Amino acid sequence: MNLFALLLAAAVPLASGISQQRVEEVVADRSAALRGCYEEGLARNKDLRGTIAVAMKVSEAGRVAEAKSAPGTTLPDADVVSCVVDVMKTLEFGAQEAPQTVRYAMAFAPDPPPEAGE
Repeated sequence: MNLFALLLAAAVPLASGISQQRVEEVVADRSAALRGCYEEGLARNKDLRGTIAVAMKVSEAGRVAEAKSAPGTTLPDADVVSCVVDVMKTLEFGAQEAPQTVRYAMAFAPDPPPEAGE
């Protein structure tokens, strides 16, 4: 049984340069690590759910120079939030003309229980 549902919300680049599609592709490449963060939280609280918003400063080299939890984070497990932020710090977007700031939000919720008879 899969105990993980991850809804990737829209990326909001705060400067031109990194497209929403590119941000989504890069984050999707790290979905297994993000899932691992959430599953650790689910082991402590089977009803864990909420949103984690992350603000990232991306260098001209395309690496995340800084990442932190942003307003809009509602997931109540600080360890999961910290783990997700640490994963986001490992993202690489490719070279940019100038440093960029990107905000990205992810909603986490346990899978619904299977219907009777499944």
